Amino acid sequence: PSGEKRHWWVMKFPFQNAAGERFVGGVGVDITERKRGEDNARLESLTDPLTGLYNRRGFMMLVEQEFQLARVIPRHGVLFFADLDGLKSINDKYGHAGGDRALAVIAEQLRVSFREADIISRHGGDEFVVLALNCHDPEQLVQRLRQNLSEFNKTDELPYPVSLSVGWAPMQPQGGETLEAFLTAADRRMYEAKRQRQ
Repeated sequence: PSGEKRHWWVMKFPFQNAAGERFVGGVGVDITERKRGEDNARLESLTDPLTGLYNRRGFMMLVEQEFQLARVIPRHGVLFFADLDGLKSINDKYGHAGGDRALAVIAEQLRVSFREADIISRHGGDEFVVLALNCHDPEQLVQRLRQNLSEFNKTDELPYPVSLSVGWAPMQPQGGETLEAFLTAADRRMYEAKRQRQ
């Protein structure tokens, strides 16, 4: 009556009484709380608690599904590999709380810069990976991200600037390459970009 969504586990079974009459019986149990607990546990296993982004496990699970689908239905996708610049220096000077704040800021700027349909993750440590679906101009996305970071750095919200080194690789599974190969290519280009900026 309240309009709240509930989950029920229902089992139905046929039976016959002594007079030969046939009936269908059933047992129903409200499992809403258990379902919520399972959903929360699953969400926690797939997301990074600091940033709220997908973690490596969640990202790989979702991207593998997209990857297999793209083998059948050709789609344009680009994998972006990004690394927070100078996290060790931030941690050394401002403590791990400062480093955590920088990671949270990067996560928010990634959300703002990419689209809702894109899959964004903190891959571990200071690394972030994004799958941008139906992306035809990766450089434009990188420029948007850099612009957003530049605007954020002007706010003086943090006592240090935040920046990213970004590499990307088009994801084209029709050629038979593996998902790991595309991730490696994007990672390699990210390190090339980092070297050029040093």
